[in-house]
Amino acid sequence: MFLETTPALVIATLPKIALGVDGISVEVLQEGSGPTPQRTQTAKVDYTLWVNGFQKKQIDSSKGLLKGPFKFVVGVGQVIPGWDRTVAEMRVGEKRRVVIDPSLGYGEKGMGPIPGNSPLYFEIELLELAEMKPLNAEQMQWLEEHPVP
Repeated sequence: MFLETTPALVIATLPKIALGVDGISVEVLQEGSGPTPQRTQTAKVDYTLWVNGFQKKQIDSSKGLLKGPFKFVVGVGQVIPGWDRTVAEMRVGEKRRVVIDPSLGYGEKGMGPIPGNSPLYFEIELLELAEMKPLNAEQMQWLEEHPVP
């Protein structure tokens, strides 16, 4: 399981979430039994986002706000670094709560209704992975030049 750190105040309010080492804290709600995503593989997830704690203000959700689950390509910077890191460690079918440090989220500036320097509270479920497509030499070179942050 991939674990990272968050501020002590956050951890104190979330006793079931294990403390990690690089900006992400994780609580697995449901174990998955499927594969883990490969870099450049398209993942389909359901998620909910809160700021200021899991019982506070809900900011966004794929359930009801989007026309279905959210899809993104893992490990290429389509989403915040905290998402790329945590989803890359999940198995299909897994559901987890994560607290992502601002440095792996929207940083000092924030975004929309998310204030700057806000830890992000997500519940994420990895629903499925698309079939891997072969990469050409140019794509492989780009991946080598752009490691996952």
